[in-house]
Amino acid sequence: MESSSGILEVLHCILVESPEALNIIQKGHIKSIISLLYKHGRNHKILDVLCSLCVCNGVAVRANQNLICDNLLPKRDLLLQTRIVNDVQSMRPNIFLGIAEGSAQYKKWYYELVIDQVDHFVTGEPTHLRIGWANTKGYAPYPGGGEGWGGNGVGDDLYSYSFDGLHLWSGRIPRAVASINQHLLNSDDVVSCCLDLGAPSMSYRINGQPVQGMFEDFNTDGFFFPVVSFSAGVKVRFLLGGRHGDFKFLPPAGYSPCYEALLPKEKMHVEPVKEYKRDHDGVRDLLGTTQFLSQASFIPTPVDTSQLVLPPHLENIRDKLAENIHELWGMNKIELGWTYGKVRDDNKRQHPCLVDFSKLPETEKNYNVQMSSETLKTLLALGCHVVQVNVHAEEDLKKIKLPKDYMMSNGYKPAPLELSDVKLTLGQEILVDKLAENAHNVWAKDRIKQGWTYGIQQDLKSRRNPRLVPYALLDERTKKSNRDSLREAIRTMVGYGYDIDPPDQEVVHALDNESIETIRFFRVEQTYAVKMGKWYFEFEVLSGGDMRVGWARPGCRPDVELGTDDQAFVFDGYRGRRMHAGSRYFGHPWKKGDVVGCMINMEDKSMIFTLNGELLITSKGSELCFTDFETEDGFIPVCSLGMSQIGRMNLGKDANTFKYYTMCGLQEGFEPFAVNMNREITMWFSKRLPTFFNVPQDHMHIEVTRIDGTVDSPPCLKVTHKTFGTQNSNSDMVYCRLSMPVEFYSADRLLDESLKLSHPPKEDGSIDYGSITTYFHSVRVFAGQDPASVWVGWVTPDYHYYSKNFSLSKTQTVTVTLGDERGRVHESIQRSNCYMVCAADVLGPSSSSRSSTDLEIGCLVDLATGLVSFTANGKELPTAYQVEPNTKLFPAVFCCPTSSNLFQFEFVKIKDAMPLSSAMFRSEQRNPVPQCPPRLDVQTIVAVLWSRMPNTFLNVETARVSERHGWVVQCLEPLQMMAVHIPEENR
Repeated sequence: MESSSGILEVLHCILVESPEALNIIQKGHIKSIISLLYKHGRNHKILDVLCSLCVCNGVAVRANQNLICDNLLPKRDLLLQTRIVNDVQSMRPNIFLGIAEGSAQYKKWYYELVIDQVDHFVTGEPTHLRIGWANTKGYAPYPGGGEGWGGNGVGDDLYSYSFDGLHLWSGRIPRAVASINQHLLNSDDVVSCCLDLGAPSMSYRINGQPVQGMFEDFNTDGFFFPVVSFSAGVKVRFLLGGRHGDFKFLPPAGYSPCYEALLPKEKMHVEPVKEYKRDHDGVRDLLGTTQFLSQASFIPTPVDTSQLVLPPHLENIRDKLAENIHELWGMNKIELGWTYGKVRDDNKRQHPCLVDFSKLPETEKNYNVQMSSETLKTLLALGCHVVQVNVHAEEDLKKIKLPKDYMMSNGYKPAPLELSDVKLTLGQEILVDKLAENAHNVWAKDRIKQGWTYGIQQDLKSRRNPRLVPYALLDERTKKSNRDSLREAIRTMVGYGYDIDPPDQEVVHALDNESIETIRFFRVEQTYAVKMGKWYFEFEVLSGGDMRVGWARPGCRPDVELGTDDQAFVFDGYRGRRMHAGSRYFGHPWKKGDVVGCMINMEDKSMIFTLNGELLITSKGSELCFTDFETEDGFIPVCSLGMSQIGRMNLGKDANTFKYYTMCGLQEGFEPFAVNMNREITMWFSKRLPTFFNVPQDHMHIEVTRIDGTVDSPPCLKVTHKTFGTQNSNSDMVYCRLSMPVEFYSADRLLDESLKLSHPPKEDGSIDYGSITTYFHSVRVFAGQDPASVWVGWVTPDYHYYSKNFSLSKTQTVTVTLGDERGRVHESIQRSNCYMVCAADVLGPSSSSRSSTDLEIGCLVDLATGLVSFTANGKELPTAYQVEPNTKLFPAVFCCPTSSNLFQFEFVKIKDAMPLSSAMFRSEQRNPVPQCPPRLDVQTIVAVLWSRMPNTFLNVETARVSERHGWVVQCLEPLQMMAVHIPEENR
């Protein structure tokens, strides 16, 4: 680039200053200038030269213009492109379905969606309408973002699966699917959606008739939810069963209506999927991240008593306790009208166990002893001290004398202990609650083991039970009966002279630090940074929880908690602290509905905070919260919200809407931040969508070195870890990919190729490089880097996964199975966003973890057949993948650093394969010599980025129509946006 960039500047000057030079520019010259775009990317110098070729002395040069258009536009993949696209919104009911080991969630679910009306062309673009399921793990349809042209909906990634009447969509790939009188979804259609998490599979019906295709073998971690995505011109209704819409068709056998997954005490609502703001009456609330309440997250874990042995001094009380439990049970049964009978008969209410404790059948007696023994063990496991303080207490114990009508035909009359004057301490009452919760968990764990799941009604046949929920969500009656029986047990022990001393109350950690993943940040657009003057804005605390608000430098990062570095100066009213590179006590905590006033004075470099108009003061008694800070970059308002929090930022475009400005701020000469502005100030928020970006020169940890090719060695891109082994090192996973993809041939191009057949070698023995469709590059894993933590292969453009540890099992996959009218499978496609091998599997199990030699993994792709295969040190590996036509794949390496030299991409020439560069760059198409032009760079994944909040959003109305008609979702006003498309990254 260095040499060519000098030539370009000279050329540009000549063309502008002396236009007659245009006469000697030939077609070949123009082509070679355009080919520079391939190698260097979108460089303004090249574009300047091309512009100056188009005009001479103010007159258009048509020949050159046409030439440039012909060579720039055919595939339109050199320049950024723009297009007007429909804005798309995704809506879901708050139903979250999942499976987890040991949870009580049912596995088969059903809902219907009725299309009341759909207008197929509200704008020039066709209306978007897709129905299906999506997953909380990764479905992130942010307005304006996404793969392709943006405006993404269900089925545009591998975390969502949908049906539009003609196609099954997943991973932005539609597959035509047969159904009876096939048509694009239209008014009055009813789509039935079935999800089976056990198989796992998803299938659809349209107007009661099956759709001949399904999704199978998808990942089942995370929670699934019913979802519809649409652009304007659509009105649909969710029918979820029960009081949330009657089904038009019967669910298939064994499938449960979705409303049954709602936890007790939860209210149903329909909400946007990625909701970070809510508008009403011209006011915008900012929202924290959503909490997913799901039945699948209840995994009962009772206290483990298996290792405990009951000490001898408690064996005596164990039997007494068992006896009293029996007597109480007898008394309750008789009160309910039961009598003694030799055989149990629920209709006549006869029970064989209404006898003296000593005469009970062994199994029943053992059960009671077992129960009391478990209760005692649980007390010990919870850390209680149980000792007998009064040995003679038993002599004072009396039994309740029950009236004659309690006498059974066999002469048995229950005689429980008289314990009405035994009062429990507060600590013991809390203990009773803990025991009751534990007893519930023991029962629930046992039930789940037997295959029971949660259901709204008790159903013995299909093993559903409404009580398989966390103890806190149980109905009061069940809770009370649990507590009462355990309270009696504790009172029995106290009556026998035992002292039960609960453990010291554990310190309640109300302020557990939320992980950064659940925090959402908002800031004002950087261009509004104030560098002088005195400014004021207000923040209304609508939920009273974990939030921070204040001022930040424009460079503040979306992945660092506010106030933990030197960028932000904030007040944390949840904990009552001020934060900047650490935290100190300040002011006092806020409550729901409070208003924080934030003031910055750039003249004397100070910040002041008020709460409901009162100045907050530091522990030293000063009202200046922060002072003497650097002001050169300026400051912008900023806030962060924890999970489920709601806040409102008022920047004072209309100062009359401020609540406490006149009390504190106005007289002191502070101006509203948005004074004299006609438009709303643009806000940015933190978008959790891991995305690849070129590694910058000043990256904290990763360095990329470009090694040019020589006669003996191929060109390489070497990746090293600068800080490895130093104090400020981090050994997080490094996710790398190259900046240019290879693209597999489309199906129709394959037909053309196969007609030509493969070319025989030419007469003179030279090879026709145009006929080779296999391409190769290799990755050298350096000695010292542990191969067990290196993965080599390919990722698709929509790979957005970031985690501290990676494993191939986390790769998103789905199988799309398509059938014909007779239900026979005629095609099954496996789709993924990541095709990799682990370097350790390559070496085989015997080798040591750190080898003393480099390991070379070769990656082969055949763009015609879609086959992806690998070699290790020249030997072929068993792992291979089949990829669909038209897929774009980026070479990628993921690794967890164990030395400073990590790996390098090597662009090698091998026999029978073309170098990777000839597949990536059209200008190199037939060049067998490997290239590594400046445009090819290494990118790493950035977990979270700032994203601009659109100024306008689709206006979607939702409401529950009636118990019969379910929940309506409608959007009538069209909204379009200008999308800028990056062709090679396909986003």
